[in-house]
Amino acid sequence: MIQNLSLKLYDSLSNLSEQNVNSLMDEPLILENDLPISKVIGTLTERNLYESFTVVDKKIFVINIRDLLNIKDIYSRKISTIAKISPVLYTDSKIANAAHIMNYYRLRSLPVVEKDKKIIGQINAKSIIQRIHELATKSSLINNNNNNNNNKNSFASLSKQILGKHIMTPKPFVIGSNNSVSSARNIMIKNRIDHVPVINENNNSLVGMITSSQIIQHRLPSERIGRGTMGIHRKSTQHDFPVKSMMSKDVVVASIDDELLKTIDTIIKTNSTYVVLQSVNEIHGIITFGDILTLLKERIQYDLPCYIMGLPEDPVEAEMTKTKFIGVVQLLKKIFPEIEEARCRIKIKRSGKRDRYEVQVNIVTTAEIYSYASTGWDLPAIMDELSAGMKRKVIKEQNKKDKPQRLRLERKYADL
Repeated sequence: MIQNLSLKLYDSLSNLSEQNVNSLMDEPLILENDLPISKVIGTLTERNLYESFTVVDKKIFVINIRDLLNIKDIYSRKISTIAKISPVLYTDSKIANAAHIMNYYRLRSLPVVEKDKKIIGQINAKSIIQRIHELATKSSLINNNNNNNNNKNSFASLSKQILGKHIMTPKPFVIGSNNSVSSARNIMIKNRIDHVPVINENNNSLVGMITSSQIIQHRLPSERIGRGTMGIHRKSTQHDFPVKSMMSKDVVVASIDDELLKTIDTIIKTNSTYVVLQSVNEIHGIITFGDILTLLKERIQYDLPCYIMGLPEDPVEAEMTKTKFIGVVQLLKKIFPEIEEARCRIKIKRSGKRDRYEVQVNIVTTAEIYSYASTGWDLPAIMDELSAGMKRKVIKEQNKKDKPQRLRLERKYADL
């Protein structure tokens, strides 16, 4: 069932994927490269933005909230010392390409330039997601007017049959409410994330959410954000106070069994950047902008639906990655014929002259979803590691449910 639905869902978004980015272009925030970080934080906070751009020697650089988490001296440090070269798009670049690049570099917006590289606008993740939502709402109205007899392959109809859990990031990093904000910040920096659900240490129930934006806002002078009302003092510069003093208690949540369309609708209507998926007060996953953008993923032509989000820009490396991923899926399919779909999401962290890759693979079977993640400097090597790791993980999980099957699986695994 998932296999057929995924193929149809992919096709239902093809028109949006192939649209040019200029159809969603808006005004970017471009800052002077000699501004102190404190001014950058203030501007981003006032405009409720996540990223801004700056130009140095005709090169476009980007800086976002997450980049600012580890900066100690925000008053004398300049934006030019920490900003990173930004990927760029042209007016005829496709929306699917924009989504791929955003996911790959973990950005929420990209500059759109003319041939001389002059910035003329930007496209952001939120506008793409709003367009997906508009598409779903429009096709849903058409279906209702036609008494659901037509447009069964529309995005609205298909997304009602696929659940939010099929695109979520499973088992998100969490933090106890009594842990320090510094610990939450370190989790974000280390794992390059912006949302950390807060739990009650006694029963692991969800009690709040802390984001990178909240932590950054604390760095501003207290009169800028009314810190006195939060019980947080200016002298707490090391974030040594508990998370519960800063977290938001109004967490955006949804059921793990909610339809994908309903989950996206929740994010749009609450003007949120995330939704936490729960079941019986247990956290199962989180959906952020990046997870929704994977709906515009690239499908690999193979007899089983295989999708990759965030392929490298280098065509040779991209083709090698595709080949290795298909190899992983083929091996797993021999072990478990009930596999219906495979997804791979690649993210990059630029550190000096080398790129560090983070790869997550989800294998969808008729019963559940298996996830495996790995990081490293060599993408082909990571794919090889994923191949072995996924086989071990899936076999281990299956053995827990069906112990008599252990020897048969191990013999089959040894023959591959």
